[in-house]
Amino acid sequence: MLIQSLVGTDPSANCPPGQYMCSNGLCVPQETQKFECGIVPSCPFDRPLRCDNGTCVSVGEICVPIIECSEGFELCADGTCREVCPGFNGCGPRMHLCPVSLECEADFEMCQNTSESNLDRYNPTAGYEEIGICTENCFRDLRPRTFAISVTPDLDTTVTAVDDPEFGSALSLTIPAGAIRTGDDSEDTFLVIGPVADSELRTFENFIRRGWMPFFGDFIRYPQTVISPAFRCWRSSNIDTFRLNITVTASIDRTYPHIPRDICLASPDIIDGEWRCVQPLFEDRRQSPIVFRDGNIVSQSMGFCDTVDGDGTIYAFIFTPGSDRPVVDDEAEESLLEQYWIFVAIAVICGATCCTCLFYYCQRQLRYREKYKMAAERFQEKGMELQRMRQVGAAAGNVGAEDVIMETNALQLRVAGDQMNNQLNNLTDLEKLKEMCDAADIEHDKKTEYINTLQSENKKLENVLQELRHEIRQSEAQSLLGHSNNLSMMSASVLSAGSRDGSFSAARSPGPGLIASRMDNVGTSFADTSFSDAHESKRKLL
Repeated sequence: MLIQSLVGTDPSANCPPGQYMCSNGLCVPQETQKFECGIVPSCPFDRPLRCDNGTCVSVGEICVPIIECSEGFELCADGTCREVCPGFNGCGPRMHLCPVSLECEADFEMCQNTSESNLDRYNPTAGYEEIGICTENCFRDLRPRTFAISVTPDLDTTVTAVDDPEFGSALSLTIPAGAIRTGDDSEDTFLVIGPVADSELRTFENFIRRGWMPFFGDFIRYPQTVISPAFRCWRSSNIDTFRLNITVTASIDRTYPHIPRDICLASPDIIDGEWRCVQPLFEDRRQSPIVFRDGNIVSQSMGFCDTVDGDGTIYAFIFTPGSDRPVVDDEAEESLLEQYWIFVAIAVICGATCCTCLFYYCQRQLRYREKYKMAAERFQEKGMELQRMRQVGAAAGNVGAEDVIMETNALQLRVAGDQMNNQLNNLTDLEKLKEMCDAADIEHDKKTEYINTLQSENKKLENVLQELRHEIRQSEAQSLLGHSNNLSMMSASVLSAGSRDGSFSAARSPGPGLIASRMDNVGTSFADTSFSDAHESKRKLL
């Protein structure tokens, strides 16, 4: 901490001319102060307010004294008034460091706490409040010490820039052999690596494409942008260019599980102060994506460092969306589907194969069942046909309800052939066979003629019977209508006859009804006798 007597003044006035006093009170040449002066530390979260004199106090405490700097001077984080302030981490004078968002606010009540909405898995459309920010034990807060690297053009050189006692190697650079092109071999060839303060990193904007603005606003803020240790590099004046790229390897914060496409090694543009990826095109980033090692170690190459007389070139791994707009169908880098996709594919293929085989098996079984039913029905039909053939002969083996059909199948032909063979065995010669055939034809014609004659006589008898029945019905009707007159006349006749012979008996004089009844019985008896004779004749003929 700076000597309290120098608070509110320009401490460099106490150094020899041309020198600059660092925050720790050390006077260094002005041209080397960017290498030799350290960074003013950040205020802790339990004392987030930085006062004018550089001290840190709790929320609600009053800062004293209030320092007003002279015109042309600026109040610095160490409590001094300077033309050029030293860099600092955290927030500047009269500002609170928010414990969750890591933003700097004049009023602590303005600090936002979005930790409840933070996601622990990748979401392609995650917004500002869903992307968590590392607040403790963060790689982003580690800073490299200032040191020079002696480079031998013909040898590979690897140097650790950040070696933390707790986290180990968090930042390293690898310079391949032949990467350096020198213009003067007489001088030493070296690179200088130095730290970058939060106060400078907060001035760089991480603007995004229009498609992402609904999720993050116009730009992504510093706490969400930088996710690795930031460093500054210089090259010696005798190094013209880098013929081969230098590989930067760093550990990054994975509070939110970014995918490789959304991470790049970037450097602020010296003109507009905006972060620019070393591979500025999305296509280049897709073709050469960052590869994770051990979960949080990434590597990428860079090919430029400022000269020692400049401000240096700043590099850091940052979060910046790797496409023009959110791609919803992309999978998370750590999703189970992506990690075990080959097993899922095998399972899907096996399942589809099993379903196909099961479907084929069921289809075959159904076909076999249908064939079995059809075969069983045919077998049953053939059995019934064979039974009929045994009963009536092969020629009438298949008799339908309306027609008589000869089915020329193998079984019928065999039975018919056996019968024919039996008949042929009983024959002695062709003449006898011819006589038998002629006799059978004559017998058949006689039987046919006799059946026709019986049918004709049967029809005639039916007609006569019908006429007799009709006449009897008419007689009965007429007798009923003239019953009264007939009864009177019959009474007179009976009385007259009785008076002549005295032997009248009502029972001996039959009436018309009795006559009709007897005629009906006679006709019916005659018809029944005729039908009985006809059926008996048919039966004998058949």
